[in-house]
Amino acid sequence: MRKKTSQDVIDSFESTFQDKFEISPFLEMQWFRDALAQYALEIKDLHYDIETDTFPEDVEQYQITTLGLMMKRSYCVREISRINKIQNIVGKDISLTGTGDQKRVSMEELEFEQSRVEDLLNKQKTHCYA
Repeated sequence: MRKKTSQDVIDSFESTFQDKFEISPFLEMQWFRDALAQYALEIKDLHYDIETDTFPEDVEQYQITTLGLMMKRSYCVREISRINKIQNIVGKDISLTGTGDQKRVSMEELEFEQSRVEDLLNKQKTHCYA
C-alpha cells in the first residue's frame, strides 16, 4: 500500500473549490503545515515526516480530508482579507466601494467550512462521559 504524502492532503484541499488563479505551492505548503499543527493541538500528532514527505501507514483518509478542509479554511480567511482590501479603494479617478454581496458570501463560506472542520474534529475526539 502506498504511503500518503502532503500531496494527498493538497489534492483533497484543491478538490473542494474551483479557482481561476493558481495558488502558490509555497502558500499551499504553509497551509498544510498550519493544518498539521492545529490537528496536533486538537486531536493528536500524525507523525508526518518532513524529510520523506510521508505519513505513517495508519493515517486514515478521514484525517487527510480533515487536513484538506483545514487548508480550505485558511484559503477562505485569505480570500476575505483580499476582499476587504479591495472593498474601499478610493482614488482620484476611481472609487471601488462595495462589491455587492461578495464579502457576505465569502464570510458565509468561511463559516460553513469552519463548521465542517469543527464537526470532523469533534467526531475524532475521545469523549468522556462521567
